[in-house]
Amino acid sequence: MWQFAIMVKTQIQIPEPLYIEAKRVAKEREMSFAEVVRRGIEYIIARYPPNPDAQWCLPEPRDFGIRHGFDHARLQDHIDSDNDAYLLRKIGIDTPGEEDAN
Repeated sequence: MWQFAIMVKTQIQIPEPLYIEAKRVAKEREMSFAEVVRRGIEYIIARYPPNPDAQWCLPEPRDFGIRHGFDHARLQDHIDSDNDAYLLRKIGIDTPGEEDAN
């Protein structure tokens, strides 16, 4: 699909077990590790086509046994209000408390 596209070199961090499994797949299928990663990304992109109406929401936190004191709803409200202020600034409307930000 992308064999004639300009390639961008990037660096990612993945958990070691995932890396080991991806290397196994590459060896079994006689392809490079990079090709396994590209095909995985292509698969995800195909499964999740662009949705212009979608609004990003903070995913529900997983319980790893760490007590962080964050309230999910308050954190989502903060993200939403910060995003609203950002969008208003993008179209040239100052928001309260933002006049000195520039």
